[in-house]
Amino acid sequence: MSTGEISISTLARDLQTTPSTVSRALNGLPGVSAKKAAAIRAYADRLGYRPAPYYGKRSNCIAMLFPDSTVEPIDEQFQRRQIYAAERYVSQIGKFLFVNFVSTSSQQLPKLLQEQRVDGVLLAQYHQRSLVEQIRGQGVPVVALDDETLRLPCDCVISNPRKGTVELLNRLFETGHRRFAMVITNRKFPTVDRRFKVFDMDLAEYGLTPPPEYIISNVGNSLADGARSARQLLSLAELPDAVIFTNDLIALGAMLEFTRAGIAIPNQISIASFDNSELCDMTLPPLTSVELHTNDVVKIGIDHLVKLIDNPPPPSTDTFTQIEVDSSLVWRQSCRDHSK
Repeated sequence: MSTGEISISTLARDLQTTPSTVSRALNGLPGVSAKKAAAIRAYADRLGYRPAPYYGKRSNCIAMLFPDSTVEPIDEQFQRRQIYAAERYVSQIGKFLFVNFVSTSSQQLPKLLQEQRVDGVLLAQYHQRSLVEQIRGQGVPVVALDDETLRLPCDCVISNPRKGTVELLNRLFETGHRRFAMVITNRKFPTVDRRFKVFDMDLAEYGLTPPPEYIISNVGNSLADGARSARQLLSLAELPDAVIFTNDLIALGAMLEFTRAGIAIPNQISIASFDNSELCDMTLPPLTSVELHTNDVVKIGIDHLVKLIDNPPPPSTDTFTQIEVDSSLVWRQSCRDHSK
């Protein structure tokens, strides 16, 4: 029997069960015992059966893949913002979204890609080059969010922190700040590396080079990590008069620690960060943050992916598009202004 003659009805007949039971087992849906589902999938694999893509040639579905790692710290709040933005926009344009977490140690593509159940793939956070090459090898269009074509062989959309960061540093400089510190998570991530480089280059234009002890790197993504970085700064002989954090969560942890230590924000130290999440309006005082326009990055990424699905580039292409989304500054009371 050729694989083209195999259907769900064929499998159901051979296994003496119903087509709906086979369908649920192959699609990982409830209603079938784990043992029976495993047996059905094993039999389907043995015969070489692959479900046809949804809705014929096009599935009208997009996969959003996140790395699933027990080693790398994950900014879960940012992850949730990306998923919400993607789900909301995909529904607006009449498509469906599968959110899938890919093991960083696995060499296999997720089943929804192996079985051609999606028209395109949106990569979120930090993925390996080998995964992109596998996806492209399947002939599936792929776009990476918050990444660069210098690292991944695919089109990428990323926020450019320069505009918002330059405005932040210029405003702090104008209001008398001269001792700048920065607390950085992992610079292997392109978005984090860009934030530090803009900070470093713009200060250099003012003739300022922060001492090494004012740059705290490889900080984790938690309130406790932010608090630890604040304690490290508090131990210095001279406290910086402005500290910039690479995300809002660690900035909040540091603000709590500075307050516990009796350091007044912003009278004694100004605090700013990146992401402009909902946390910023909840802090005391409200937190100045560079808005990276995550929703726009996701929306533009999806629009670009849909364009690639409708007009796929040649499989052999090695020229990729880098799309930049400008940042902006949201100034709040955690930084001293001209009136102070």
